[in-house]
Amino acid sequence: MNVDMTHGRKVISYLSPLKVQNYLTISVDISCKTEDLKQWTLTSDLAKTGEYTKLATIEPDDVYYLPLFVAYNCPVFVTPSDLGYEQTYNSIWWKDLIQEKEKHKYFICQSEDSEKKNFNMKVTCEEGDALKPVVKIPRNVPYYNICLYPPVTLHNYLPYDINFSLEGASMSSLTHGDQTPLYTVDLNKTSKLFLHISDYLGSEWTGNLDITGEMEQFKAISMETDVDEETVNKHLSLSIHSDLTHSLDVYIYCPYWIINKTELPLHLRGSNSEVVLDIGPVPHPMLFRFKKHTRKKAKLRLYDSRWSQSFSMDTVGSCGVIVCHDKERGRKHMFMVQSQMSQLQLTKIVTILPFFLVVNCSSRKLRFMEENEAADLWFDINTTQYLPFWPVTDSYTMFVKYENSTVTSQHFPIKKPHNTVLRMDQGSAICVEVVGGTDSPISITFRDYERGDAPVSIHNLCEDVFIKVHQKNQSQVTLLSANQSVLYTWDEPVAERTLMWNVYGRKRPSYPAFINRDGFGEVRLEVQSMKKSGSVDIPDSGRENTMESSPEDESDETDGLFGRKMEKSLAGRTRTDKMVIYWVSYLEGQQRILLFLQDERIAKAVRKANVQSIDLHCRKGIIQMNEGEQTSMVLFASFDGLLVSIINGNYDEVALLGICSSPAMWEVEVNGRWKMLSIELATWLEDQWKNQQVMASLQDQIEADLVKMQMSKPFMGSLRRTYNPGVWLQYRQSEHHQAVHAKIQRLQIDNQLSDAYFPTVLYPSPLPPYIMKKTGPKPFIEVGIMRRSVPEKQVDTIRYMKILVQEFNIRIDKGFMLSVYDVFAQLQKVEEESTQLNSDLLLAQRSLQEVASVMLSTRPHRTYYEYLHLSPLKLHVSFSLNGTPHLINTKPSSLKSDIVDFFLNSVGATFTEMKAVELRMAYFQRKGALLSSDQLLAQIQSHYTQQALQQAYVLILGLDVLGNPYGLVRDFTQGFGDFFYEPFLGTVQGSDDFAESLARGVQSLVGNTVGGAAGSVAMVTGSVGNALAVLSFDDDYRRKRRARMQQQPKHLPASLVVAARSLVIGLGVGFSGIILDPVKGANEEGVEGFFKGVGKGILGLLTKPAGGVIDMVSMAFDGIRRAAESEEGVIARTRLPRFINPAIGLRPYSPYRAAGKRLLGTLRKAEFVKGDIYWSHAPLSKEEKADIFMLTDRHLMIVERCRFWGGWEVCWHVNIDDLLGVPAIVEDKLIFKIRQDDGHVSLFGGSEKEVKSPEADILPWIQKQVELVIKYRVL
Repeated sequence: MNVDMTHGRKVISYLSPLKVQNYLTISVDISCKTEDLKQWTLTSDLAKTGEYTKLATIEPDDVYYLPLFVAYNCPVFVTPSDLGYEQTYNSIWWKDLIQEKEKHKYFICQSEDSEKKNFNMKVTCEEGDALKPVVKIPRNVPYYNICLYPPVTLHNYLPYDINFSLEGASMSSLTHGDQTPLYTVDLNKTSKLFLHISDYLGSEWTGNLDITGEMEQFKAISMETDVDEETVNKHLSLSIHSDLTHSLDVYIYCPYWIINKTELPLHLRGSNSEVVLDIGPVPHPMLFRFKKHTRKKAKLRLYDSRWSQSFSMDTVGSCGVIVCHDKERGRKHMFMVQSQMSQLQLTKIVTILPFFLVVNCSSRKLRFMEENEAADLWFDINTTQYLPFWPVTDSYTMFVKYENSTVTSQHFPIKKPHNTVLRMDQGSAICVEVVGGTDSPISITFRDYERGDAPVSIHNLCEDVFIKVHQKNQSQVTLLSANQSVLYTWDEPVAERTLMWNVYGRKRPSYPAFINRDGFGEVRLEVQSMKKSGSVDIPDSGRENTMESSPEDESDETDGLFGRKMEKSLAGRTRTDKMVIYWVSYLEGQQRILLFLQDERIAKAVRKANVQSIDLHCRKGIIQMNEGEQTSMVLFASFDGLLVSIINGNYDEVALLGICSSPAMWEVEVNGRWKMLSIELATWLEDQWKNQQVMASLQDQIEADLVKMQMSKPFMGSLRRTYNPGVWLQYRQSEHHQAVHAKIQRLQIDNQLSDAYFPTVLYPSPLPPYIMKKTGPKPFIEVGIMRRSVPEKQVDTIRYMKILVQEFNIRIDKGFMLSVYDVFAQLQKVEEESTQLNSDLLLAQRSLQEVASVMLSTRPHRTYYEYLHLSPLKLHVSFSLNGTPHLINTKPSSLKSDIVDFFLNSVGATFTEMKAVELRMAYFQRKGALLSSDQLLAQIQSHYTQQALQQAYVLILGLDVLGNPYGLVRDFTQGFGDFFYEPFLGTVQGSDDFAESLARGVQSLVGNTVGGAAGSVAMVTGSVGNALAVLSFDDDYRRKRRARMQQQPKHLPASLVVAARSLVIGLGVGFSGIILDPVKGANEEGVEGFFKGVGKGILGLLTKPAGGVIDMVSMAFDGIRRAAESEEGVIARTRLPRFINPAIGLRPYSPYRAAGKRLLGTLRKAEFVKGDIYWSHAPLSKEEKADIFMLTDRHLMIVERCRFWGGWEVCWHVNIDDLLGVPAIVEDKLIFKIRQDDGHVSLFGGSEKEVKSPEADILPWIQKQVELVIKYRVL
């Protein structure tokens, strides 16, 4: 009988204990001897006239449950259906199979045709699936699965078809990705398998393999071909992987597929090897493997160039740059090498790409050239064409021009990602975008100019002022007369891209223009301007268009834009005026607009229409606000915590994801400064606060008024309590603006398995003491986002986005990984091997354009990011190969079943346990970037994953990564440390003067200075009536909580609640095995000892007689959480693992049941309780060292504390089935009548056991529990 509960529905199944599963590719007939069936009345109806009676036909992958009497009493025979074979010569009998060492045997079906080989199969006897509820299966019950497997299964994991034949048989074909069973192989003998590949490198290849029952797990096959001039440099060596888990699975594969996408002929060889592999630019993969016991590194070369430095191809997921130097031609070739794991896991796909790729997405033919003083070599590229580019010099800059044109663009950089607009002939322009370089080649893409591509559109709306603009540190200037505009692009794309502006005739330094974000401002200055009555005749200076750029005269006398003639013509016609120039920067669609105005009313109107919620500058110390949009919706949410359990099919809690608040911070004002209280004192005050105490005092040692928030002892001053909820969210929205500020205070993932090697998997690292004292606890994750969206103007701007993640720890053991993987394994759809291999082939056959991820179609929707910052990541990784997997899936395992082993095998490294390996990843930042969501996500993923992989391979596995793309993209000489800062130093607040342009309205929108402490809505200070206390601690809530905290559990007597203190202490303060330092003087020194250390303080709290067990546990948790945030090493599970009774199913979490389950699992001398289900427990007295009565569904026992080595051990136990009825209470004893077994000698003698307890209500409660268990056993 099997009881399964899913989504509140209970399914009870009655099945035969013995079933036959057919994993063959053909159907089989199950039969048994007719005379065996006739022996039993219940099976006589099944008997037929022949010697054997057919019971059923089992189709492939089908299951047949044998009839009950057949399962117990009749051996069975198997016959392949309609294939001309006899039934198995020997019968299949489960009693014989379980006697075998490996619990399997090979059976033979002889052929009816003497010339035909025999049919072989492997039969295994496996344990039946775990029953729900869990019960012990007697040895005479055949609860087994009899599984039929082919003796050998051949898998073709090569990208080519193969032909094979067994000795004495004809040749058969096996398509790539397919598998076939070999039924004629007898594994008790050696069988020779001949292999033939006909379409690899244009040659015929042959080899052979010996198949035996004791094959090596990994071995190699050298394929041979006829040697001639064309095949002299051709080599083919294959690998064989054998797996005897079920059938003997033989996988034919090659460890490396080499794919050349460079369009150049390359050579590859292994280090310390003279065998050179020709890798031509063909779409089919080249097969490569290292020799056994050699260094697994390779070298690459082009033509007759020198060999590159050796590199590892085992660093799956990483990318790198390989350089081949060609001395004769005086150039170097740079290749991007990508290493990926195939879907079938045994092969690594190594793709070699050109590091630079030029793509023409424009509508005209182009010519491009590298900046090179020694040569003038132009390359032609047609529309929609892509070309590999091989730089000759180290300038990494390029020119471009239209075909048949003499006008050349400015040179632009190709080494770092950017985009800009280049001036072309006849007033036209072309866009260039450089992307990639980290995990894909650097793609240089040319596109036609579209509206919005120019860096900025500048409009001079001043009445009589000339505005000049220029690129910082460049001599060329552009002049705008009154009411003129210009689409500006950079004069020198390789220089710093900062735009400067000034008024013509002004002799002071220029002002920087804010074109990367919305903003406005005003400048008060003195300038020379033309008199209104005068007119100016601009003399001929050799330029027809005044908008052209010209050298700037840096003299102090005059601007010099039009030379001395202009200066003389203006003499007497200008005057010096004091004026105010207003500027406004905003987006219109995707085009940046920069306006210069003199009319304040127009500037204000433009600002209101396009740049809402931006601060005006302070005037006379008064902050003036512009007329921002009215908030239409405000959402505020916070909750203390959230717990998510992951439970497997065996009702074991595997993992617990917890989001919880940080402990409230208590401070006292001493001499005008706020001072944090000690952990013990803060824990005690928090307990008094939660119990709604008005005056908190402790034996004249501590005195505090928790209403007026004043402390008189041991310090004199005001008290302040700061509370940070587990999740805090604030969202505001107006017509065109949205703002989000969110915090996750603490995120923790626990390993809830009973034998966890690392009880806590993920948790934040403690803050340094000086940061903790200065700012208090920081949220683990903090997010601040400000967005402006104007659909009618096609404006979508992320004005500010910052995500901070604090330093954290990851501690994983192999058992936990496999257990979690097993829970979610059923959610993954298992694809056929052929489908997976074809997916790998499609990946290998992608064009160079697809590999580079170049989008030739229309542009997707893009968002303008004024400021985007993702914090650096700093984590400490620990890993252990220990831990027991708790698995529920018993299906035949695939190669992916043990993901850890495959990862370790894939990297080819000797992996040992590691502890606290520190990984650092630099921050990700974008300013003034126009990106689609796909582009942004790809950049973020590439940024962090490549850093993590490279550091993991180097620091953890000791492997060499592929080149150094990160340094190449940034700068060859730039250090990694320049892009990293300690996460606890970051705040969700804009850098480089962003806060100056932040409106007060928007600041309040995201909660003042996000991440700061002052004025934060999340901070609760003072009395109960302030801020969040009004929302979280209302009168009704406090009244209910006070009643709940003071009431006692209804299912336990009062004395049991008080006595539960000893249980908590006996479990090492519970909480998943966290052992605090033993303190000897806790009981001797009383209250004084309470304040002498974290461990002593918490234990002192637990030994206090006041309060219920719930308050005790919560108080202990509070103390441990405080210690965890201030001291390294004190890390506790969020709570004990959940207990789930398989007969009842999931119920609300009970700390009492969880503690009982843990106590049962840690008992010494309790091997007999294996498989028992916990029922209940109770201390027998109020004493701290009281014995505990423990009850399971099969046993009752008395456990006592071990005096010398700690923990608990069984004093005596009784089987429930041996009880002669419900025990009786006699005075202070509970008497158990026990059935005597003649063959058993009792150590205690007699037929009675007794349990003593001085508490009157304990014994009746135990009596009731035993009665319930007896009824449960009867039912």
